Amino acid sequence: MEVTDRNQPRRNNTVMRTAVKQVLSLIVVGITWAALATTAHAQLPAAPEPEPKSYILAYVLVFLVIALGLAAVCRPSTRSDRPRMIAEDLEEKIRQMTGKP
Repeated sequence: MEVTDRNQPRRNNTVMRTAVKQVLSLIVVGITWAALATTAHAQLPAAPEPEPKSYILAYVLVFLVIALGLAAVCRPSTRSDRPRMIAEDLEEKIRQMTGKP
């Protein structure tokens, strides 16, 4: 008497389904890769990048303009003499009003 397994056809069927799924997955991955590779191959080569621009001259010019503006605004020569002159004028007017020499 020969003993046969009743589940043998099911196991073979499951193995076959798994193999078919793997093969189909590989086919889908291969087609996708081929489509992407041909797209990448068909694109134009990248243009060479231009040399980076130097902004040193522009920054130096801006710095000089700011320095000139600060020098014009904060010039101490006229600011330091002016309060002294106003004080002297006030003292002169007070002397004239009081009559003191």
